[in-house]
Amino acid sequence: NYILPPSADNSGNNTFPVINNQGQSESCTVWALGYYQATNNIALVRGKNAKTGVNAAENRISPKFIYNLINGGQNTGTFAMDAMNVLCSYGAPSWSDCPGATTATISNYRTWNPDAEVWESALQNKINRSTYITLDPEDTTSFDVIRKAILNGYVVSFSTNFDGWSYKTSKEPVKEQVCTSVNGNSGAHMLTIVGYDDTLWADINGNNVKDVGETGAFKIANSWGTGYKNDGYTWLSYDALKETSSITGANNRNREGAIWGDEVYFLEPKVTYQPSLVAELTMNTARRNQIGLEFGVSSVAETNPTLTRSAAEYVSYYDENVSFTNDNSIAFNKTMYGNGNNENYNFTSGMTAEDGTFSFDLTPLINEYFAQNTVDRSALKFYVLLTDETADGKATVLKSFKMHDRENNLTAISAQSNLSADGTTVTATVSYSAVAAPENLTAAVVNGALNISWDAVSGAAGYEVEINGDRYTAATNTYTRTAVTPGRLYHIRVRTKDLNTASDWGEYLNLSYCKYGDVNRDGRIDGSDMEIVYEKAMDNIELDSEQL
Repeated sequence: NYILPPSADNSGNNTFPVINNQGQSESCTVWALGYYQATNNIALVRGKNAKTGVNAAENRISPKFIYNLINGGQNTGTFAMDAMNVLCSYGAPSWSDCPGATTATISNYRTWNPDAEVWESALQNKINRSTYITLDPEDTTSFDVIRKAILNGYVVSFSTNFDGWSYKTSKEPVKEQVCTSVNGNSGAHMLTIVGYDDTLWADINGNNVKDVGETGAFKIANSWGTGYKNDGYTWLSYDALKETSSITGANNRNREGAIWGDEVYFLEPKVTYQPSLVAELTMNTARRNQIGLEFGVSSVAETNPTLTRSAAEYVSYYDENVSFTNDNSIAFNKTMYGNGNNENYNFTSGMTAEDGTFSFDLTPLINEYFAQNTVDRSALKFYVLLTDETADGKATVLKSFKMHDRENNLTAISAQSNLSADGTTVTATVSYSAVAAPENLTAAVVNGALNISWDAVSGAAGYEVEINGDRYTAATNTYTRTAVTPGRLYHIRVRTKDLNTASDWGEYLNLSYCKYGDVNRDGRIDGSDMEIVYEKAMDNIELDSEQL
């Protein structure tokens, strides 16, 4: 029975970025979904400021990164589903990591930003999932889902025929530009809903009477700079969502409902995300549009992957259980729709072969594999399958394949390198082998130094020693720490490392070090220690040798 407030506006929140301008590029989709919505929704759940301050750019999503992966090398409009699946599969880096508006400069809208660090930073901003909300323009209570999202700090986006937007100036509570009808079906555009006001009145039929249906509007953010309408914003009346106005005397000629399909898109953010397993590929090509990438996993005994996933799993926002692994609208998902002269480029938009290094998140792959298979998790083989779609003498070369275990700070490098594909598929693998955890951990303080030792483990390439949460490397089965603080308790554990992975941690060993005569173990030898000695002597209580 909770009554929603009559209005809410997230445009002034620190989570919502400043109004920006897409310039001459046809990139409204990525501005709405990436720069505005993804920025706001991620900043909201992570407590970031994307509007003001010297670090604001670090908290704004780069629209350029998303646009360039889905535009087929052309300055052209793109689809919402493609942008949302880039955000779900690849994520997007911040504006500071991938700066620059999406202008019509060729070097801007065609580069794939071939930098492993930029691509890995993008993974931290992966969206949890994309979905849609269906509205009933004839029933404004169906707008409550959007109202509640806005009240919780989120924003949503939608597509429209923007050329047909007709405006009036609202009467109250503010005098601002309001779209009151959409008359025409051209000018595809994407915008973002940042607020609502159920009391905003626009005199739609011009009779100077507040008729039923004339109140209520969504606040909209556009990507045409602050010179557009109300400092970059406008309002969209609830009545404009209808294909036929319910208001007598309203303009219904060539009228369209303002929101395509009566659907708005919502990006559900991750509160935090750090991929546990990252694949790093260096490739060389002059024909990026011909590249298809798949990643796989199996036990080390297998010669073929048990499970494979495309680099970009194209998931339908209508049904998250439906995916299209061979969709060609996203970079690295085989021949892009810009085939021919439109997309025959290297990674930065040139025409000659060049290197590019990229990072891909394999965490979903390994999680799905573990869910389907009962296997030794420390004995796995990972695959990359690179397909060059066309035999045209313009080969794609897989120069290197690295696997980064970010949880354990380990890197494994494939033995296969410089594999050439020209109308064929090449495969490189990395195996993770099992190593045992160390046993019989001992530690003692000798001459003021902490000496730690354990049984050597067969096949070990080294060890990692953890002391009170700080980690150190050891080449052999001993480690010495010279700085030891009397009176401090040390928590020690060790694990084995090989070239590819690490064992589980061994059992904890707890050691407390004190100087002789430091009876109360406070790191000092003073009168308080003598008092304890005297009291125990008076009580005829024997002190153990460690305390004397």
